[in-house]
Amino acid sequence: MATLKKRILQNISQTTTIDAVEQSQETSSTTTTLILDSKNPSIPPLTHKVRLVEVSTSYRRFTDFTKRLRILKTLREYNEALADFTDRLILFRNCIDDCITVLIQHILETTDPLIQIAFINTLTIVEQRYPNSSIKYVNDLLDFGKQTKSIKVAAGLLSYFSILPTSAFLDKTAFVHYAIQYSTNIHVRVQLCAFKLLSTLGRIPDLDSALQLKIINKLLQAIDHDDARVRAESLRTIVDLFKCKVGLDSKHYTLFVECLQDYYAEVRLAACEALFLLAVNAPDSPVPTGSSTDDSSKLINQIFRVICDLTNDEAKIVRV
Repeated sequence: MATLKKRILQNISQTTTIDAVEQSQETSSTTTTLILDSKNPSIPPLTHKVRLVEVSTSYRRFTDFTKRLRILKTLREYNEALADFTDRLILFRNCIDDCITVLIQHILETTDPLIQIAFINTLTIVEQRYPNSSIKYVNDLLDFGKQTKSIKVAAGLLSYFSILPTSAFLDKTAFVHYAIQYSTNIHVRVQLCAFKLLSTLGRIPDLDSALQLKIINKLLQAIDHDDARVRAESLRTIVDLFKCKVGLDSKHYTLFVECLQDYYAEVRLAACEALFLLAVNAPDSPVPTGSSTDDSSKLINQIFRVICDLTNDEAKIVRV
């Protein structure tokens, strides 16, 4: 009896071992088939479908993104969706053109200015990471900017336009007039954005000299603005244009020297840079306020003296 019981237990143990080995072999075989025969037409339909989903991940993400945008209602939901999109922008690199089209469509069709701003800011981020990806819609956005009544939307568009390459502006005159229009806006933030765009437009290689003169004159007028931020930004924009040999004229010397007395250190610093560029590019020009023809009246000598005096300025950024 004991012997019979022992044999039964041995048979059960062997059967369990064999089943486990066979099951393990079947699993290994299935796994191997999925890996080695992934391109084989004989793969089961379910496996083939999984492979297709993996290959078209970028398209699926874009589809999910557009579906998500359709069901959003509140500004918070839009901000969250667009933040997720920009955080994972690298995953959309194969369909950037489609993403740009969707962003533009929402900018033009949405009626809420705050939601429009969210899409404009997202468009700006995409353009910064993928340059020239949105320039074909520049004229459409300009027409939209002319019609908008929202100051915040206008500021967002001005900032977006200012990061574009100079080759993107086909209708240069329209863009210059658009920027000049907002350069005198009562909102300081809008003015600062307009100056940045004027800096970009002023550096267009084949820009008409009359338009360049309009830009320079508008910036010179802003130097007398009540807000120090506007004065500083206008001078910085002039410096950017001077570096490209745009608007260089020794007759501006007196105005820049007056800016050295400004209480705002950033204004004094920008004026110092403008004077330096005048001295470098027109060293032998006479000082506008003097009538003497000796060396002491040369622009470079006078500017050198003025800059030396700034080494005693109370602000460290100016002294340095």
